[in-house]
Amino acid sequence: MASLTHVCMWSGNGWTQITAEQAAKLHPGGTVSAHSGLFMCELCGQYVSLTDGHVQTRHFRHSAYEKSKNCPERTLGPGNSISYSPQEHDLPIRIMDVSSSSFRFEVGLIRAPVGSLSEDLRIAIKPKGALDVSYVFAKERLNYDSITYLPIGERPFEKYTLDLINGSDKLREFWPIEIKGVDPEGTLFEKGSGKKLTYDADVEIGQEYYLLKRGDIYKRSQSSMRIQEVSRMQFGWETWILYVVSASTFNEEAARFYLDFHCRLTEYPVSLQP
Repeated sequence: MASLTHVCMWSGNGWTQITAEQAAKLHPGGTVSAHSGLFMCELCGQYVSLTDGHVQTRHFRHSAYEKSKNCPERTLGPGNSISYSPQEHDLPIRIMDVSSSSFRFEVGLIRAPVGSLSEDLRIAIKPKGALDVSYVFAKERLNYDSITYLPIGERPFEKYTLDLINGSDKLREFWPIEIKGVDPEGTLFEKGSGKKLTYDADVEIGQEYYLLKRGDIYKRSQSSMRIQEVSRMQFGWETWILYVVSASTFNEEAARFYLDFHCRLTEYPVSLQP
């Protein structure tokens, strides 16, 4: 059985790559469950198991109970090359007008060759799961030489669809059919710009970030983390809470906190930034 090839563990100075053979020497006593949080897949940010070796050579494997089954090594298998089509890139989303009682969202359409297209071009952005909601924009709303941010309401959604009316299939090289939105388990945004952090983005010691989550953070006291509630909004039965979070120390506790939201803590000192 081939082992996962992009696995790391916390070494005291950060996440370090490790092979199944190296892990077996550190943990000779049988299966190490994914629930232990000892080993993490670098490609999807989820914890993985180390098998006991009774039937097959000890190897890392994904758990059947993972939230996401879309890790490239799960779907393609270890050792396969990973490539992406133009439609698989994501569009930026940012949180705006944050106050103690509200916030809203915008999605950014990257620059695309729309100048020669029909004046009847329309872009319809629809939250998945909200059948009666659609945000429609005309061609003249677009910037031809820069990114265009378009409002998509106050309520967070996990995904949006982008439909082109009187458009061209060539635009799909720039604007995907589906847009990733806000993960209800927690999504991080830059506090200054409001931009949603991309998957596996770096977060820095001492920097403040917005964390938006459905429901409260049910976590033990975080001595190295500052977590402050900023805003709380109710949408039907859902309560969404916006926090400001920052790490004061580069340690495992803080690193695992950000890992829960698919970001990596780095030790870049704020004083060295330009």
